[in-house]
Amino acid sequence: YLHGYVDAFEAVMLGPDFADPELGYRAWIDVDSWVDFAIIQELNRNIDGYKKSSYYTKEPDIDGGRVHMGPLWDFNLAFANVDYCEGALTAGFVYQTNWCFNYPDNYTPWWESLLMEDPWFAQQLRCRWEELRQDVLSIENIHGIIDEQVALLVDAEPRDHARWDVIGTYVWPNAQVADSYAGEIAFLKDWISQRVAWLDANLPGDCP
Repeated sequence: YLHGYVDAFEAVMLGPDFADPELGYRAWIDVDSWVDFAIIQELNRNIDGYKKSSYYTKEPDIDGGRVHMGPLWDFNLAFANVDYCEGALTAGFVYQTNWCFNYPDNYTPWWESLLMEDPWFAQQLRCRWEELRQDVLSIENIHGIIDEQVALLVDAEPRDHARWDVIGTYVWPNAQVADSYAGEIAFLKDWISQRVAWLDANLPGDCP
């Protein structure tokens, strides 16, 4: 049943009416969840985003039957913690990184690229981004969350480093190796700030 549903959905996506409000993809997916999922994957530039690290859930038909993205998981290859596929760059879109992989099983589903080409979907993406940037994804809030976690781990941090002596040491697939814990935190904050600024300037869509 699920295979058949996905086959039918892909047939719609490849058809001439894929962007039609009633006949196209909007009748098949929960757009809000797909927008939020894309924002999170792009914000942290998760190299495994959209493909390996993706869960989909489908509503029962009685509730509409649409496919939702989520729950979110697996961000070990995100936030510049990866030294391949340009994962540490603050520029560029994750959904466009198929060039880096040489086997189709690791490709981002073509659904994402096609959705980004639809002006309506791009508008939803841009408007949601601008809404979240006002509070949840403001630099002040993101840095504040990091500071809260640093404070929470203040006692555990030296114990961790006594047991796992890796500060200043390359551990696959680190793109950044700071010589102190504080240096790692500073790098993370700076990378996020630059990434958010790039998305502000380059995320597709216009919000009226």
